[in-house]
Amino acid sequence: MKLSLKDAKKIADSHSLGKVIDIKPINEGLSNYNFDLTSKEGDFIIRFSSFKSNKTQLDRLKLQTEAISFLNGRGFEYKIPVPIRNKKGSFISKIDDKYYWVYRKVAGEVYSDIKKMDIKQLAELIAKYHKIMRDFPLKKTTAGFYGESGLKEGLLEIKNKLNNEKVKDDIDLYMQKNLDIFEKAIKRVPTINYGKEVTIAHSDWYIGNVIYNKDKIIGLIDFDLFEITTYLKDIACAIQLYCFTKDNKWDKKAAEEFIKEYEKFSPLEKFDKYHLKDLIIRESCYGVLVFYLKNKKVNEKKRLFMLNWFLSSIKNLMEDIENKDYY
Repeated sequence: MKLSLKDAKKIADSHSLGKVIDIKPINEGLSNYNFDLTSKEGDFIIRFSSFKSNKTQLDRLKLQTEAISFLNGRGFEYKIPVPIRNKKGSFISKIDDKYYWVYRKVAGEVYSDIKKMDIKQLAELIAKYHKIMRDFPLKKTTAGFYGESGLKEGLLEIKNKLNNEKVKDDIDLYMQKNLDIFEKAIKRVPTINYGKEVTIAHSDWYIGNVIYNKDKIIGLIDFDLFEITTYLKDIACAIQLYCFTKDNKWDKKAAEEFIKEYEKFSPLEKFDKYHLKDLIIRESCYGVLVFYLKNKKVNEKKRLFMLNWFLSSIKNLMEDIENKDYY
């Protein structure tokens, strides 16, 4: 996606950002298009979604920006991308049939090497995030959010795709090889009861979304993959990223260290801990659907890497569960 200087000036005027000095694209991000706008008032990020502009997407963007504003208003001690209202009083704007929102750039250092993540600091961040978000006034509607029916539909779409294509690339062949374990996991997911407590889970604890200053976590960005679901999802996602072995297996020692730190700020029920592996399986199933069927922004090498990460995690955790090793 491209953003012309003319449109950047329109956006700057609409959100009172000051006279534009420079505008340049930011290449990072799998589910959005970002532009760094420099003006006399400072540095700002213009954030466009790569998904289709419709009411569902608009509702998600509204809820996302409202949740971030809620965090900010409740004294969240970490820096976050606080949305800036346009002159009409709305967080969400539209240009060339695409929704976008704007925030002042969060200053700090961003790492790309996950080995640099301090899991104790991350556990503290997530626990403090949950403490505030548990009080966010959720509406009854869950339109546009994940549901288990989407997994079954996605599985059927994958089967049809594999059956109808005569010439298969490496991604298709890899998916075909792992289809049985993927189908087995999808059949298990709807049978799990994660409890009634739901919140807005951030869902994406990749190190690139955490802001550092001298090796201390000071900020959190990129709420695009949020979901109305159990708070345990955030813990599960973080454990999969930072508490797994190199061959995508559960690292018990690292996981226990993470949970112990989390519980210093917010205790967990023992029963909840038994859900974590199933939640990782659930999220990995969705990850497979996204990178196999939907996400066209990333190249083939990256898609294959992500599919391997998700599917090998599913396989290993399903083996754990079959052996009654839930935690």
